[in-house]
Amino acid sequence: MLYSEVSAEVPLTTEQLRFLGELTPVARRARYVDVAPGLPSEICTKDIVEQYMEMALPIIDAIKARIAAESA
Repeated sequence: MLYSEVSAEVPLTTEQLRFLGELTPVARRARYVDVAPGLPSEICTKDIVEQYMEMALPIIDAIKARIAAESA
């Protein structure tokens, strides 16, 4: 899962963990287009991408805050 790299340093909610579990296979399909069942634009609609971004931004902010705290 995407979260495994920072799980010890950045606590997330159960909902955020569930979201990352859902996002991980989607990210793989988008990254490895040659093995995906279609193009990323065919797999994810604009609405889905916007929903993913809305869920991902607080997670990204938490990771950035942890990095900033460590750098201070």
